[in-house]
Amino acid sequence: MKKLLSIFCIILVQSSVYGQKDQYRLLIKTWNFLKYYHPDLASAKKDADSLFLTTVEKVNDQSDANSVIKVLTENLNHKFSGTPVNDQEKDILSANQDFKWYQKNKKISTENKALLKDIYDHRFISDTGGKTKARR
Repeated sequence: MKKLLSIFCIILVQSSVYGQKDQYRLLIKTWNFLKYYHPDLASAKKDADSLFLTTVEKVNDQSDANSVIKVLTENLNHKFSGTPVNDQEKDILSANQDFKWYQKNKKISTENKALLKDIYDHRFISDTGGKTKARR
């Protein structure tokens, strides 16, 4: 009985420590998603690293998934101009995208899921097109 109680205590402590890391994992995944897909951050109109550093101070073990997303996106543009990006069927980059981390997460509200999907649909795509200007 004593061994069973000690094992239970160890499992309880580990689960509480693991539970506290979940907010930070979501913070990093969401920030990384925004950094590469949100038009303001991907086009360097806003600094993604500054966003992370100011946001990480606001996240603690009491934060839930929706508050983490809200804090990250509160100062970003939510109204996108232009048409959504259409993925080519054979485009290897879009075929390898896996956004189940937010699409299947029951802790994230439908509004935040729609916001993240909207960001992806209106993602920034660099228009280099092979055009380079000669340096003189």
